[in-house]
Amino acid sequence: MALDTAVMQAVEKLDYRATVGDVASQAGIEISTAERGLLALASETGGHLQVSDDGEIAYQFSQNFRTVLRNKYWRLRAEE
Repeated sequence: MALDTAVMQAVEKLDYRATVGDVASQAGIEISTAERGLLALASETGGHLQVSDDGEIAYQFSQNFRTVLRNKYWRLRAEE
């Protein structure tokens, strides 16, 4: 699955911690699109799920997630 740049930009604007609703609102996309995008981004970059005491689910990303993606891309290209 291709990563959605709108989701990545929203995560950065939200200080690398965001809920599905936050990303959907920030990026102007549907909830289902934001959810798929966050799951894909977390899977590719090692993002983590956090659950608050009141049950809110948020994704936490490293501030260097774009570097992680870039390095992964180059490593895969080198293996080819």
